[in-house]
Order: sequence, then C-alpha cells, then structure tokens
Amino acid sequence: MTTIASIKKQLAVLLAVVKPAHSVAAKLETLNEDDRARYDRYCDGLSAFIARNDIDADGDAGNAYAMILRGYGPRLPERIGKPLFGETPSIIKTDSDDDAARKWMEYLNDAVFR
Repeated sequence: MTTIASIKKQLAVLLAVVKPAHSVAAKLETLNEDDRARYDRYCDGLSAFIARNDIDADGDAGNAYAMILRGYGPRLPERIGKPLFGETPSIIKTDSDDDAARKWMEYLNDAVFR
C-alpha cells in the first residue's frame, strides 16, 4: 500500500537526482526574492543582448560572446553570482597560459559542471 509518507520519500529521492544540492538550480532557490528577481532580469537581458548582437557585420555568429569578453552586455551583480557560481579565479600577469587554463578549468569543474 502506498502512503503519503512513502510518496514524499520517493519525491525527495527524485528531486535529489534532478536537482542536487550543489546544482545552480538548487542554489537559485536559496536566493531571496529580490536577488532572484534580479537574476531573472539578468537572464532576460542577456538573452536580449545575444539576440541583438550575436551576428557580426560579416554575418558570422559569436559576436555577442566576443562583446561580453570585451566588457559589453549585462552583468550579474557579484552578490548574486558568487553564491551561485563561486569565486571566479584570479589570473595574474605572471601566470602562464597553462596556469590560466588550469585555474579556469578547476573553476568550471568545481562551480559549474559538478
């Protein structure tokens, strides 16, 4: 016989698989209402920025990404981004290309892809 308690237990197991505690989806739920609204506005702004700017004058895709790397486009406030994605790595002038790549890969593996 299926009970409400067993259904709740099964649901909890499914949620843990679909939305693990360390996932961005789970971390989004920890934001307060104002920060979540700001995050949603950032996502909307980023989507609009990409839609407006992704194709360059020569018809090539990827322009929006290049613009973001140059400092254009919407920015997620640090008070929101840091709890979601962690501390971004610091690349210093004396770091080799390999050191910089290693720092970013560690960041991506720890903060984004796990």
